[in-house]
Amino acid sequence: MFALSMSSTDSARPRRRWPRIVLRGSALTLLLALVLVALAPWLLSFEPVQQLALRAALPGMRGRISLGDAHFGWWTPLRVDDLLVRDPEAQPLVEVGSIGTDRTLWQLLTHPRDWGDIRIDTPEINIIATETTNNFAATFPKLHDQLHRPTPGEHAGWKDRRMHVAIHDATVQWRVSNSSRSWSVDRVPFSFGIEPADPPKTQSASIVIDHALVFDRREASPGLCNDLLKYAAPVLANVTTAQGKVSLEFDGGRLPADDLRAGDLAGRLTLHTVEIGPGALVRTVANFLHLPEHVTLAHDSVVEFKMTGGRVHHEGLEFGIETVRVRTSGSVGFDQTLDLLAEVRLQLSDTLIANRPILKALDQNVLRFPIKGTLSKPAIDAAGIGRTALDLLAAAVRNAREGRDAPDPPTEEQIQQLRDAGVLVPNDTSPETVAPPKSTGQQAAEIAVDVIQ
Repeated sequence: MFALSMSSTDSARPRRRWPRIVLRGSALTLLLALVLVALAPWLLSFEPVQQLALRAALPGMRGRISLGDAHFGWWTPLRVDDLLVRDPEAQPLVEVGSIGTDRTLWQLLTHPRDWGDIRIDTPEINIIATETTNNFAATFPKLHDQLHRPTPGEHAGWKDRRMHVAIHDATVQWRVSNSSRSWSVDRVPFSFGIEPADPPKTQSASIVIDHALVFDRREASPGLCNDLLKYAAPVLANVTTAQGKVSLEFDGGRLPADDLRAGDLAGRLTLHTVEIGPGALVRTVANFLHLPEHVTLAHDSVVEFKMTGGRVHHEGLEFGIETVRVRTSGSVGFDQTLDLLAEVRLQLSDTLIANRPILKALDQNVLRFPIKGTLSKPAIDAAGIGRTALDLLAAAVRNAREGRDAPDPPTEEQIQQLRDAGVLVPNDTSPETVAPPKSTGQQAAEIAVDVIQ
């Protein structure tokens, strides 16, 4: 009985020790957790820990990030200084003087979806591009794919965060590999906000662009024209030379985070005393009108533009080719396609048009024709008004430039027929107020044939 009683007592003792062991273990775990939490800002000051944290924030990155100094505190705003990102070839891709936020480490931990106001000072971005890619895409392939080739339902952490980013005195340098083509802009201010998706409202995550004077009277270059400005001013595409001053201003816009090119963004491009060598668009218009390829842009010409539906629409772009002024409106797609309307105004002296009623009639009207094709291969579109009608107008312009009448000039009645076809419009009528041509392309072609005969 005694032995049995002792055995029963001994078997009961371990059961009473387990809760104590568990409690002691939980207390130790909690203590270690509290110590780690307290030391977290200090641990983040070590480079290996920073590398782990940065790579967790930027999954799939193939370059290397380094920090000159970092300030992390539970109760003080976060800031990092002298950030440097190198691409896979160890070339500098992004250099930033400082990045700071008004949020503390505690606020970010307790409200992880609200990153507050972020300020980025003196960033310098060095893009090296090829025909198919660039070093940014090579360094951040996952982020690049999320921005340019989004996958439905794909999760991207930055799209779930609310923040406002203000960039001060940015410098962008763009260079095409194995080419002398390069351009840069500096002291660029830019700010935007990120609004996360709102499922109840079926609203996707958006990047909201603030109003900004991106650059003011900056030096133009062929690279800047060919890589950026050509969408708002297609006459600048593929130019051989460019010099002068340009300004670019954004009124603001909203871009879906899943497809940036499908968003809306409005602004204006001002061309201050810009001189360019002939590009593809100028060559096409000049060859059609039998004019030399010498182009002049209107001084302080303001081109209003708006990006929407994957295309950049513009109006107010004006340039001169010898004795004619050309004004374009329409759109350029990010796929490089053109949908433009060109208006040609003759600049004839009173002496030249005296006793020449046909030249006078042309001088008082605007020649209109559509331009299709692409930025690299523009084409006069004859489908809308007929190839013969276009040839007739080209001959009229050539004769006007040479100060002579055509051998068999059209009559006033035939000129009126071309007006009715929508080929000629009054000189004081803007493209927005002109009604579409009343005749189809076949009807316009038949009218032109009658005029020639």
